[in-house]
Amino acid sequence: MLQYWLTNSNIDGVGRSVYQIVLQEGSTDILFNYDAQYGASSAGSDKNMTGIENDDGSIGLRYPGFDKWGTYTSRSVRFYLGSAPNPVYDLDKDGYNSDVDCNDNNSKVNPGAQEICGDGIDNNCNGQVDEDCSSGIDRDKDGYDNDVDCDDYNSSIHPGAKEICGDKIDNNCNGLIDEYCTTPVDRDDDGYKSDVDCDDYDAAVHPGAAEVCDGKDNDCDGSIDEGCNTVVDNDGDGYDEDNDCDDSRASIHPGAAEICDGIDNDCDGVIDEGCGESDPGVGGPDAFGYRYITSDDFGGPAYRWETFGEEAQSLRFNADDGLVNAIPMGFFYDATSSIRPYFEFYGEKYNNVYIAGNGYLTFTPDSKYTNFAYEGQGFPAVDEANNLIAPFWLGGQSAAEASALITVVYETLGVEPQRRFVMQLTHYSENGQQIAYQVVFFEGENTIQFNYKEVASLGADYLVAGIENSDGTVGLRYVALEETGEATERSVLFYRGDPPVDPDPDPEQGSGLANIYMPLVMTGNWQTSVILLNDSGTETVVGTLKGHNSFGEVVVFSEEVVLAPLARTEALLSDFFGEFDVEIAYLTFVANIDTIVGSVRLKVQGQGMVGAYPALSHASAAETLYLPTVMVGDNDWNSIASLVNASSDDCVVNVEFDNGASTRISLKAGQQFYLHPALEVLYAGKRVLLNDTHPTPTNAFISGGKGLVGAALYYQGEKLSATALDANVTEQVVYPYLPDDSAWWGGLALYNPQFEVIDTTFAGYNSDGSEAELVFTEGSLGYLQTQQIQSGNLLLDGKGWLQVDASKSIAGMEFVGTFDGKQLASVATGRLKGRSGVFSRIRSGEEGVWSGLVLVNSGAEETQVTLAAYDDSGNNLAEARKTIPAQGQLITAVYTLFGGADIASATFIRFVAESDIVGVLFNGRNYKINGYAVGELEALPPLRLATTGDRY
Repeated sequence: MLQYWLTNSNIDGVGRSVYQIVLQEGSTDILFNYDAQYGASSAGSDKNMTGIENDDGSIGLRYPGFDKWGTYTSRSVRFYLGSAPNPVYDLDKDGYNSDVDCNDNNSKVNPGAQEICGDGIDNNCNGQVDEDCSSGIDRDKDGYDNDVDCDDYNSSIHPGAKEICGDKIDNNCNGLIDEYCTTPVDRDDDGYKSDVDCDDYDAAVHPGAAEVCDGKDNDCDGSIDEGCNTVVDNDGDGYDEDNDCDDSRASIHPGAAEICDGIDNDCDGVIDEGCGESDPGVGGPDAFGYRYITSDDFGGPAYRWETFGEEAQSLRFNADDGLVNAIPMGFFYDATSSIRPYFEFYGEKYNNVYIAGNGYLTFTPDSKYTNFAYEGQGFPAVDEANNLIAPFWLGGQSAAEASALITVVYETLGVEPQRRFVMQLTHYSENGQQIAYQVVFFEGENTIQFNYKEVASLGADYLVAGIENSDGTVGLRYVALEETGEATERSVLFYRGDPPVDPDPDPEQGSGLANIYMPLVMTGNWQTSVILLNDSGTETVVGTLKGHNSFGEVVVFSEEVVLAPLARTEALLSDFFGEFDVEIAYLTFVANIDTIVGSVRLKVQGQGMVGAYPALSHASAAETLYLPTVMVGDNDWNSIASLVNASSDDCVVNVEFDNGASTRISLKAGQQFYLHPALEVLYAGKRVLLNDTHPTPTNAFISGGKGLVGAALYYQGEKLSATALDANVTEQVVYPYLPDDSAWWGGLALYNPQFEVIDTTFAGYNSDGSEAELVFTEGSLGYLQTQQIQSGNLLLDGKGWLQVDASKSIAGMEFVGTFDGKQLASVATGRLKGRSGVFSRIRSGEEGVWSGLVLVNSGAEETQVTLAAYDDSGNNLAEARKTIPAQGQLITAVYTLFGGADIASATFIRFVAESDIVGVLFNGRNYKINGYAVGELEALPPLRLATTGDRY
């Protein structure tokens, strides 16, 4: 609906005219609504025209109602074509039109409103007045039923609640609104009124009270727990902040091993003791704090040869031509003052750089820089060229090299505030070998990276590489190029402080950010298995699996993992890492290409409890995550979620539960936190209580991240499931599988992240595409509400699937389990749809195990899907082509899918469909432990979904 509000004075300048024009989408009708309108004035009726007219003025329709003098209010005029329309409008602007709103003059009465007991009005337009208003009901579960609770839909409002000043609500149900909010009173009868009492609802808190070590300002002096000697161990390393010289890093504490890294690791006041004397210009840190790390080092930058765009500039000159004139790096300028360069180097700020033909850059040239007779250049050296960035400085090149033609290309890439100035230099060595390398300046990070594409060692007396300050007193020399051997396809990053995460990851050549994240890992009495799969049919994946603690620090890492095209591996953490005695909070895998996918399997040792969830790509990291359902409290259900800041930036994350509990969490890049809705948030060695005074939550909204990934566990008794948290919300949610076996149940969760009630429509279908009758029809979801339904009460006949359409975006989860309480699986519905993908784990060829595949075609036309089974070596063992009818469903055991072909060694399935399909794979196992029957069940979505069918 398009609305225009117009307000003006009438033609005589007396009074105001307020009117509205309404154009309804899908209708030719035009509605004029007059809130206040004045008719013809003394100027005559021809001065007050009301009506419509075509584009050339030949046809029109005039409404003469205002041609006479008078005041007209609350009048509507509709212009229409054809027969008189049944008017549909929304006069009270509550979001519900008159065709469904039973009182369109009252915005508090509509189909989404709450029924208010005792007012004698049908508030929710369901044809009933004051339904469910019998005495003794406690709708909001705050401990007060509706005969004493003045708002039994809001758990924060009830007798005894704190009155909140300024909200114009009777919070404590005493019949008064914002009482005592202007005149000081003594609510808690402790002798101190509200103008001096910092908590006038707690008699133990007031000026002069004894300070108790309880986290409160008991004496109202503005300080909490003063004199308590309260100490905190922020990094969880066993040493509190009074004794730990860096309580933000678990690797630094008294007794830690001293590492030669320029840091006092063992907190004894001495840095790098026992490291011996060394050249301060080699290895780092130098006196200013610069270090370097290479792409050959663990945790170092990925080698990436930058690609230039259309704005690239090029230069050609001889090696003995001296310096090229100043070249702007294109970084930030402060418009409020004179030009202030953004890039900082050894404490000075620059925006222009000079390039020399013999392989160095400088920020402050002078005449001596044109002298190339430097044999065995010292580094750093006061009396030589200074203020240098030298990726490949030929200190004593021959005459042939001095006259060699040099090619330089440069460009500023990226967008503020993470731009990169890239300079590429190509020339030739004495023997004619081409030498090509790049220098990259990172905006904001103030780091410098050398990318070596084609270089060879020329010897220590011939080559200098590194950085140096403006007077030559401090520098850091990169000595690897002086050694015998080539240094091709290597990157070297110069930085201060902690090594930064690559701000501009390139998935084609790897990046400093991980390719995939596994945000939830269990150790101790658990067995965690990792599946890694190369989904490329042509390229080989080479990478490293890393284990991180909750601070994001890498505490263990694997040997190099190599996966041939379409190869797969599955192993326990101990197989990747060997024996380890560190706590692992989450996993990452860093690879050379982005075709790596995977999943995680969590199993309690000696029991049948197992859960699996997909690894999450860095591209799927989101600012917002949804936890559609929280299982806690009822029938001994429990749940826990793990979330990781997968971005290179710090952030503040907001966690909001629908029960009113909330918290804000400051996360550094790579940091993780655990979310236990019933009790607490655990992060950075801290514990934040959430649910001590609130009713049980049913879902959570997580926002404010720069790039969050997460996973959750759900467990009850002997059953367990795991699910990746979703950032995907859509207006259509598909639940692909609803069991019809009496031993199995299916549950669904719907989550509405909108700040308003939305409408939902449910449609059930049988496997052949025919509609299935539902036992319920349309419903509504309130703000942050979850609806859970068992499928035994949902469909009347046969296997089937469910589609939910909503007026605005929603998120969903599906649960499948057995009524005997031994098996459970769950999956987020937002990750199930696409035209091609891979199911990373199937079970076949073993006694007592099975895999079941479910594919749903929610479209209006039938579709074809081709599936192929592979073994761990990437061998294609069998293929099958299936037709799925419109709105139909394919349910099959994997071992029957390929027409009797031998797939005993198959471990995964890839598929391609003609149109988008929704899929999920279930793996099960039934066996006995010590004579006791147990069962395993897991659900996995397809990975690396594509919207086109050209991947396989």
